Amino acid sequence: MISKRTASHHDHYQYVALDQLVSASKLKVISASSFDGHASELLPLHSKQFAYDVVGNLIAEIATDHISCQSHTLRHDHGPFGNSPEQKTPSNPNTGKR
Repeated sequence: MISKRTASHHDHYQYVALDQLVSASKLKVISASSFDGHASELLPLHSKQFAYDVVGNLIAEIATDHISCQSHTLRHDHGPFGNSPEQKTPSNPNTGKR
C-alpha cells in the first residue's frame, strides 16, 4: 500500500526496491478538493523514517511530530541470527532517564 485516504486524513508510505518501508506520514485534510480542480490542502501531522542495515534488519525508527516539532529515535540492535533482543531510546536530557 502506498497511500490511504479518508475524508479527514491522508497516509502516505514509501518503499525501496527490497520492499522495505522507508517512510510513513500522516497528513490532515484542511480543505477538501473542489470541483474547480484545486487540490486538497494538507497539514503534516507526523512522520516516521525507517533505516535498515546491509542485510535488511530494521536498525532505527525516527519519529517526528510536525505540530510540536519534536523528534525521537528508536534504535534496534540485532543478535547474530537477526533477532532484535534490544531496543534503545535516547535518554531524556531533562531527567537522564530513557
